[in-house]
Amino acid sequence: TFGVPLIPHGAELHAIIGYRDIWLGALALGLAYFREWRGLALWFGFGALVCLADAALVAGIRGRSLQLAFHIGSGVLCAGIAVAAWHRAGR
Repeated sequence: TFGVPLIPHGAELHAIIGYRDIWLGALALGLAYFREWRGLALWFGFGALVCLADAALVAGIRGRSLQLAFHIGSGVLCAGIAVAAWHRAGR
């Protein structure tokens, strides 16, 4: 529960997600800055898996098609960037 009450009173959950997104983005920027292409490929590969798993969850609860398309599109984009970074590492 990350210390969040059972029923959040405010924006606690959004803050937790936001902080997670900030450090994950900083990690990706750091990997790119130091030209760690294999690490970046792995990072985006895991991102693709997470996005597609989220899409499966959205489909399982019969979420809206726009939500499903967002998660699938994000997964495909992450997979494409992972492949590109892996190829870049091979140079």
